[in-house]
Amino acid sequence: MIEIPISALNHFDYCALRCWHIHVAGVYEENVYTVEGSLQHRRAHAGETSMRDGVRQRRGVALYSDRLGLIGVADLVEEAGGEVWPVEQKRGRRGDWRNDQLQLCAQALCLEEMLKTEVRRGYIFYAGTGRREEVALDEALRRNTEDVVRAVRRLLETGERPDILYHNRCRGCSLEPICLPRERARLRDLSTEQHEDKPAPPFMARE
Repeated sequence: MIEIPISALNHFDYCALRCWHIHVAGVYEENVYTVEGSLQHRRAHAGETSMRDGVRQRRGVALYSDRLGLIGVADLVEEAGGEVWPVEQKRGRRGDWRNDQLQLCAQALCLEEMLKTEVRRGYIFYAGTGRREEVALDEALRRNTEDVVRAVRRLLETGERPDILYHNRCRGCSLEPICLPRERARLRDLSTEQHEDKPAPPFMARE
């Protein structure tokens, strides 16, 4: 079974083509947003263990799931009162998409398998707002996460490039100069226009 980086689920749900570029083609470009995110995660993955207000905090926890074929690293895992939960750190603000929640849920599924315990919730800390938001790990989110795991596995196994054109998520993506979504969309429009303008062949009567 192909091992899937947990981060690939985030990439895929945000944009399947971005996931393909990074995890199939092996292409990745930095921009100001990715550099800031990398610095933030570097601090989070310092491997420290501490106590805060009665909560044990472990940073940079290695994760795996044999059942789902997942591997990754949790920014932070907290434990208190016999309960454990993951905390994912993001550089910006919460978007209108579910990719961050899927990544967090995948971390929780790994923790459940590794620790043989139920993980009912998790948190995402958005540095852009300085707020930590609780995420309920309900059955719907778990099903969505496992669906995305299967979709990413198909992508990695087939290596087929997704046919995705420009959308508003492309703004700010570090791979936009490589992907060229606007240009590809324009080429497709021109090809369609040329095909529609091409005159139909004359009718040939049978003898």
